[in-house]
Amino acid sequence: MQPFVNDGEYIGYRSHFLNIDRGDVILFKRDNKMYVKRVYGLPGDSVEITERGTVLINGKPLELKKLKIMGETRPNDMVGEIILESEEYFVLGDHRTVSKDSRHVEMGNVLRQEIIGISLLSR
Repeated sequence: MQPFVNDGEYIGYRSHFLNIDRGDVILFKRDNKMYVKRVYGLPGDSVEITERGTVLINGKPLELKKLKIMGETRPNDMVGEIILESEEYFVLGDHRTVSKDSRHVEMGNVLRQEIIGISLLSR
């Protein structure tokens, strides 16, 4: 999740939360491994990444202000538009070139029950 957090750094988070908002950095656990990613798509949203790297949420380009992205955003394994089910979140890493995130078949969308916290840091 560079440049937000680097390997070996600690990240403070709150484990008691009601809402998850677009732009939040979440921590989730899958297969006994911890991941840190940024939320782009919320339950019920449609998500698409164009060949030019534009993230479309519900058909409109999404840009999160003051966000430092490393590398180009490519669709990777995504083909066309996806619709998030209830309790599903679409996440991307800030270092797009190397991030394994919702664009990849092996990661896919994150389920609400996998999320263990929301980062207390914001950049």
